[in-house]
Amino acid sequence: MDIWNFFKTPNKTHGNHVLIDFIWDIDKYRPNETELGNIIFQIMEDGIKKTNMNIVFKKLCIFEEGKSPPGFTAFFCLDESHASMHAYTDKGWLSFDCYTCGETDPNIITNYVKDEIIKIIPSLICTYNKTHKRFHYL
Repeated sequence: MDIWNFFKTPNKTHGNHVLIDFIWDIDKYRPNETELGNIIFQIMEDGIKKTNMNIVFKKLCIFEEGKSPPGFTAFFCLDESHASMHAYTDKGWLSFDCYTCGETDPNIITNYVKDEIIKIIPSLICTYNKTHKRFHYL
């Protein structure tokens, strides 16, 4: 196959990757990393359970001030890919991605997570929200 023709040829995809960034006003909400990390970890798990995907592995890492910037990383390895969230709690930043390489719509998870987090952080603003097609093939 001529690789240059591949990019000119309409192709198919198998899966979607949703990328979302959030910010919030740290003067209005300054969370404890451990508390917020645990709450969002549970929200993510609840969102995943609204689909037919299976959680293969899950991990929450809390970063307290000192060696790392304060925040957390939450990760779920799924049988159809992954969901992850990273936070800089001192800056008021959250970055969330959910990738499903099958028939499951990742927006089921991302919409649930967005709706639940805004209940905790009322000043939350979504600054980026895009769905990208993945696994392009002929």
